[in-house]
This record gives sequence, C-alpha cells and structure tokens, in this order.
Amino acid sequence: MTLLKNKTFIIYSLLFCIILIFKWEFLHLPYFSEEKPYVLFNIFKYSLSEILLHKYQLGDFADHPLLLPILLAPIVKVFGHSPFYIHFTMYMISILGLTFFIKTLQELRPTKKNLYWLAIFPIFLLPDYFIHMSNFRYEMLAATLAIMATYFHMRSSFISFFICVCLLSQARETTLAFLVSFIILDCIYILKKKNQQRWKFISSSIFAIILWSSFFFLHHHNHGIFSSSPASTQLIKSLQGYISIFTYDLKWFFFMDNRWVLSLISIWSLYQIVKYKKAIPTELLYFILPIIFYALGMSFHIFKAHYYLYPVIYSLYGLFMYFFFRFNLSNKLLTFFIIFCISNFFYLDFKKAQEIIPEDSRLYKDVINNYQNIIKELNENYSHLNINVEWPLVYYLQDPHYGYVKVSKKNVKPYFQSIWAQELGHTNEVPDFSQKQCESFRQKYDAIVILKHGNNLQRNLQEQAIQSCRYKFTKLIGNDEHYGKIYLRD
Repeated sequence: MTLLKNKTFIIYSLLFCIILIFKWEFLHLPYFSEEKPYVLFNIFKYSLSEILLHKYQLGDFADHPLLLPILLAPIVKVFGHSPFYIHFTMYMISILGLTFFIKTLQELRPTKKNLYWLAIFPIFLLPDYFIHMSNFRYEMLAATLAIMATYFHMRSSFISFFICVCLLSQARETTLAFLVSFIILDCIYILKKKNQQRWKFISSSIFAIILWSSFFFLHHHNHGIFSSSPASTQLIKSLQGYISIFTYDLKWFFFMDNRWVLSLISIWSLYQIVKYKKAIPTELLYFILPIIFYALGMSFHIFKAHYYLYPVIYSLYGLFMYFFFRFNLSNKLLTFFIIFCISNFFYLDFKKAQEIIPEDSRLYKDVINNYQNIIKELNENYSHLNINVEWPLVYYLQDPHYGYVKVSKKNVKPYFQSIWAQELGHTNEVPDFSQKQCESFRQKYDAIVILKHGNNLQRNLQEQAIQSCRYKFTKLIGNDEHYGKIYLRD
C-alpha cells in the first residue's frame, strides 16, 4: 500500500505503461548499427577479478566502461540471445530517466501548475530519443544515471547521490562532465550559502572521478595504453577544426531538430524574468554546466557524432522546459505546444529517414526487415557461394549475437572495410581495380550483395568492382526505399 502511494512509483508506472504502447514493436527488433551486443556475452569469458582489474582483451568490450554489460549480464544469462529482453531492460532504464527528469523539474518549481507531465513531450517526441531509449546504448544509461544523480544532489540526499555518482562514473567515458559540474556546484553552495555539509558531496564526486580515471589507468597498467578506442586517436589537430566541431555541437544543442523554437522561447522567457526582476535559481546550473562541458569536451573529437551528446539530453530539455514553464500559459497555448511536438516528431522522422543509415528514424525498422529478407534469400539460394557483403549486414551474418542468424555464416565476408577504415583515419588502404586485382577478387567472391542502407563509400566501391570485375545483376530484394541487390560472377 505504501508503494502505491509513492509518487515516484506512480510516475514511473504510468510512463512505463503509456509509452510501452508506442515502443512495443521496436523492442522485438534485432540489434542495429551502433548497438554492440557481443560485449554482453564476452562478460562470461572472464572472472569477476579480471573484469574489475581490466585484465581482458580490450576489443571484447568495444573499449567502453563495463557497467552496462555487467548490469545486463543476468538478463543474458537467463534469456540468452534474444534482443527483446535487452531492449526491454533498456526501455525500463530510460523510463527511469524520464521519471527523474520530471521530478527534477518539480524540485526547481518553475510553475505552480501541475504541468510537469508536459515536459516529456519534446524529449519523447524527438525521433533520436524515441528510437534509442530502448536500444543497447551506453549513452542512454549515462543519461538516466546523470539525471538521477542531479536530482539527489539537488535534494542533498547523500547516500542516494553517492550510489548514483559512483555508477555514473562507470557508465561512459564522457560522464566526467557531470562529476566536475557537481564539484563546482558544491563549491558555490559552500561559498554562497556557507553550507559546510557540501564537503562530503565534494568528496563523493572526487571519489567518483578516481573511479572514472581507473578505467584509463588500469588499461595503461595492463595493456600499455590509456585507451584502444579509435576515438582516442580521432582528435582535432587545429583550432579551426575545434571551432568547427564546437559550432556543430552548439547547433545540435540549440538549433538542430527544430530546437531553435525552444531556444527562442527560452530566450524570451529569460528576458521576461530579467525585465521584471524575478529570481533565477542557482540550481539551474545543474543543467547549464554539463551542457557547457559536453560542448567543449566533445569538440575535440574529429567527427560530428551527435550521439556522444545523448547523456546530456535531460539537462538540455530540462533547461528548455524550465523557461517554458516560467510562462503562465493558457490552455490554448499548451494545446498548441503539444500539437507542435507531435508534428515535429513526424517531420523529423521523415527527414531522418532520408539519410543513408536511418537509425534515428522509424524507417530503420523497415531496413531491419529488409536485412532479414536478404539473409533468408542468401540462406535459401546462395548458401553454397562465397559472398562479398559490407557493413553493417556482414556483422549480422557473422555474429549470431545480433539476432539475425542462429549460426555464423563463414562464406560471407567484407572486402572494403579496410578502405572505409582509411576514411576514418585508421589505415592507408587504396582501392585498386586493375586486372590483377579483379582476378584475385573474382577468385575470392562468387557474388556481391549491395545494400542501400549501408556504408556509401563501400557501396560505391562495390559498384566499381561489379563493373570492372564483370559481375551480373541477378536479384532485387526489397524496393526503392530499402533494398539488397545480388550480383553473380559472370
């Protein structure tokens, strides 16, 4: 009975049940693109001491902190390869994030009306969030732990904060931004409010930073390098390059995906607050500081990888919704706001579906179905041939953990991935379609499978190989929106 009266439990349960209706079919899909399910199964290759001391092969865990695969290991142990149970658990984690997002806004009290449920509309109706909230993504766990740590820090709930901040330190390499933000806020509390109790919170954050740094130092101790992740070498080398990525990060935060509308509302709200000399709480820095540190920190990475910014999603929309709620909005304006959020979802979903790899839109569901049809065709009619297939389908065929095949296909191999790696700055491979190279290629591959929703560089090279090395079109699987084309050696 006490549990049923708990407001957190009520919020969580309602969000869980309502949103599940819209997410249900996505929970049943195999893994896709950036999801790396093999790390879940590699956990069982090592003892607990080897995992804690990082005495493992770095590639087994994609060189990320191990909190997420450790948390999901019991699910894998019980349910095996089924992606549904992992996606379902990730969904539960994200609903926890939404719950504490609402509770954090309630703690800031930007409005006297009970409108906090509206705060989830611009987040949930962002296609990127809608899709990835149930996917196996380190960033989504980090986002949930970050907003939970923020809430408990704001509430001065020491034990809960200590647990969350320690877990946060092991969620993703980028979460240092939150740990530093908490220390800055505690220093402000001590200097401004003479709150000496904040020293124990500072100690907790410092301890969490030590835990965070242990990931790198244990790597160096065991393997001689701080990180084997390709991202550690893909860093900006010039001020001009840094400014370019920094500008992109700011655009993603405040302008892209029509967030410029929320930015304008926030600026106008801030103007009204200043004009009428109303108070702006210091606690707003809980949202602002992580955004600043993520924008500055992620700008060192050479690629415009917006998914690195997902952990700060609740901070960003918390900032927007705080200023939104500072207006005394009429029911008509609130209705218009909901209509805008829904319309924006369908507009962005359509726009993102036009991208080469539409993993941030609902179209990726159809892409996955097409991959499954291609695999079925290869199994039924081409299983005796050696086939060239490139990213990402080649991994789905070779690794049963992705949920597409039960047994790995040894006759399916990539050829152009090393040239793609050169584009990423890993190797210096150069494509060659000379007669000698074509003879070698033809001996190696009986067939080529081209994907529409794959890597465009690899697809272009495959098309060159088809023309130069004499392969003939044989089968179309799918349609203009998503297809696989099979070519056989003539």
